[in-house]
Amino acid sequence: MAFLNELGVYGWGELEDFVLASLLTGDGLLMVGSHGVAKTYCACRISEAMGRSFQKIDASKAEFEDYLGFPNPKSLSEGRFECVPTPISIFDKEFIFVDEINRAKPQTQNKLLELIYSRQIMGMPVQAKWVWGAMNLGDEYTGLEPLDAAFAGRFAWLLPIPKASSMESGELREVISSEGPEDAIALKAVWLKNGRKNGGTSANGKLRKFLESASQEYPRIEKDYGPAIAIWLGKISKAFVATVKLDLDGRRLSMMRRSHSNLSATPESTRSPSL
Repeated sequence: MAFLNELGVYGWGELEDFVLASLLTGDGLLMVGSHGVAKTYCACRISEAMGRSFQKIDASKAEFEDYLGFPNPKSLSEGRFECVPTPISIFDKEFIFVDEINRAKPQTQNKLLELIYSRQIMGMPVQAKWVWGAMNLGDEYTGLEPLDAAFAGRFAWLLPIPKASSMESGELREVISSEGPEDAIALKAVWLKNGRKNGGTSANGKLRKFLESASQEYPRIEKDYGPAIAIWLGKISKAFVATVKLDLDGRRLSMMRRSHSNLSATPESTRSPSL
């Protein structure tokens, strides 16, 4: 069954068995791929579908202490070690996703070894049943740290995530047409809810009214022209790779699709984009 497609993760058909195996056993999974290929989105959607508490950590920013929380002075004075939770501490989370894991400092990698394999931190058990990681790979990325062989070996599965340009046309159109909760935030949270109610007849008021009117056109434009725009962008992405070696990632292609729809979503314009 195409579970990942049902969750809005497209083009991963050949990887689904490995993802399901990791979910079944709890063995670690490391996604390797360029930016914009839905690594984080996949982890978020899966944890949500399973109804499990989820914590994403950006290893490029987090210090190891952030995973733990702050030592509690009161418990230390009583001879016990306890931590005061932080927004990213992981002790009570069931699904942990460590992004940019190859930007973690070597000393942090060493400390994460037991988390990935034995679900402990500094000898203290955590609630995690699934620990996944993700990393970008390539000369275009800066600040990368080599993964220690023992550290990488804690992951049962190292999955190369496909680029949008390598997908079949149908899968590519699905990627271009997809939209996650972090996409088009203003359109969904502000304009499609009729915008802000305050404002006057000044220039600010005129701008607000224009955007509200345009937002009402957007769903129709997207319905009428979105599929054609997705086909067009799929062909453009293949052509860019072949001619100028520019590989447009799925996230950017989805943004381009929304932008083309928005360019037509004005109160006065109902014309089709040039395809």
